[in-house]
Amino acid sequence: MSATRGHAARLAVWVRTAQWALDEFAFALPRGEPSPRECHRVADGLVQLAAAIRRYADEPRAGLPNGDGPDTAS
Repeated sequence: MSATRGHAARLAVWVRTAQWALDEFAFALPRGEPSPRECHRVADGLVQLAAAIRRYADEPRAGLPNGDGPDTAS
């Protein structure tokens, strides 16, 4: 597995983990359960995840001259 694919796999796990956490958070919101601290923690996590996705988007990709497209490096 190339380094880029490994990075993509780790990012995918992070995205799925965030999805699960956001599902739980969304379920708790209407009941008023999340504390202000928890709200800030979730928001901070989303900022970090967004930054990681942007970094991934800016990484050059093998396969196409402009770097777009699937990673074809082995």
